[in-house]
Amino acid sequence: MIYAASPGAGFIASTDGGETWTVRNDRVGQGFMGKILVDPEDPDHVIAPDMRAGAAESTDGGKSWGALGGVQGAMWVSWDPSDTGDIIVTATGSAVRSTDGGKTWDPIEIPDGASIVEFSPDDPKTLYAAVHEDPEARVWVSTNDGQTWEEL
Repeated sequence: MIYAASPGAGFIASTDGGETWTVRNDRVGQGFMGKILVDPEDPDHVIAPDMRAGAAESTDGGKSWGALGGVQGAMWVSWDPSDTGDIIVTATGSAVRSTDGGKTWDPIEIPDGASIVEFSPDDPKTLYAAVHEDPEARVWVSTNDGQTWEEL
């Protein structure tokens, strides 16, 4: 299953590797940014960063959506690969984290101007942050669950 969002089409899905696409919901997706998370245990469980609502979640493959919240202007979502209830939502310069699947959110410190915070696929205590400073980008790493950051 491949998912995508488009300001013109809404939320779309492909079941044949991208050869053909089907509109799942034409009323959402216009404000989605960044990557769309797909639960490895349940491909109908999807989370996307929504510029208007923070993180948005679907449990039926994108046909219906609910707001999880997080930060306004969300540009990126990430989750711990071993625990999809541990979610970070990032907007430029701010991020929040939920360890209960989006029921509650706590702010986390990130490098100034970061718009992406991503879990390491190998160690959930290692986080990466990206800061875009035109024309370049800088990458930061935290090996202690976001307590401190070091520029790479």
